[in-house]
Amino acid sequence: MRPDFRTQLGQMLPEQMAYPYFAEREAPWLLCHRLGAEQRLSKLRQGPLAPLLNRPGAREIAAVCGDGWVSPRRLLPLADPLHAFGREHELMTDRPAELAFDMAAGAAWQNFTVSFTEWAGNRGSDWRWKQVSRPGGNLVLQLNLPDAYRARFDRLFSAEERQWIEYYGHPVRRDATITLAWARLDLEAFGGDVLIEEVQNDWLRGLNELRRALLRGRGVRKSETRRAFMDETEAMYGRSWARALMLAVLAFAVRELGARRIWMHQPEMGAKLKNIKDRHPPRSLYTDLPRRFGFQATDQAPAFLYKSRSQVMARMRRSGRPLFWVLDLGLGHGDMGHGDMGHGDMGLGDMA
Repeated sequence: MRPDFRTQLGQMLPEQMAYPYFAEREAPWLLCHRLGAEQRLSKLRQGPLAPLLNRPGAREIAAVCGDGWVSPRRLLPLADPLHAFGREHELMTDRPAELAFDMAAGAAWQNFTVSFTEWAGNRGSDWRWKQVSRPGGNLVLQLNLPDAYRARFDRLFSAEERQWIEYYGHPVRRDATITLAWARLDLEAFGGDVLIEEVQNDWLRGLNELRRALLRGRGVRKSETRRAFMDETEAMYGRSWARALMLAVLAFAVRELGARRIWMHQPEMGAKLKNIKDRHPPRSLYTDLPRRFGFQATDQAPAFLYKSRSQVMARMRRSGRPLFWVLDLGLGHGDMGHGDMGHGDMGLGDMA
């Protein structure tokens, strides 16, 4: 059997990459990659990128454009803090960029790491039960919790309780590192399209199940400290994990894979292609999340899917409903392009 590029890629990538995230970092990142040349802020507010200026973090974006002009260069410290700090000597000559440095340094960073594995869907005839859209496997991007979090967890909970939370049938880390969430990706070796097959989080769900068992007092040691830790985890990651994961996927896809179009399933299309019949994933992950990142509904599809699933897509197209979401990053880039920023320029930072 011919090796599957998608699963081989997971073995070629670095073991781990640093990925700092703070609330609303996605807005300056998206602006940097969709803006193109420097523009007046007033003009930007009247165009298709205006929704990015209506986020809670918009004050920071406006502040670094105090003279009325916005550019990828000025937004770089907010969009990609690790790489910007490496170019501090260049950017500090610009007062708005200097202000952006101060804002990024003062943000509440969540110091995630990103790692990679593969999800094989090419074992015999069972690929349809792997929830992949076509025969073959997926590349998996894992969003991992900081070591400091894991150390606190290990002090409060047993190894058996961690096994209660995690499900090793899913593509999570199986070492000391804790995987908060992951995304499965489909792509081809040559081409600018990446399809987000799935985004999922087992950790928060499992921790909530453990919390319920704790409250019932059924074989789980009660402790106010343990309960407070669970509450803190939910408060810190419950609302932000999906946005942090999506930004990690976009940054990786653009920087490492050279992607220009990122696709995501519409809920109905995803269920059909991935043979999901019973328990469907949360609908908001395939509606609200892509909208938040500026994806557009479309009746088009990644070119590589037409080759293997054309009949299914033809039937779905007759329904008149959109098939996919797509985010086109082929335009813009301004001075955030590959030639200017080089390796590590898309927001994941240096290899750890």
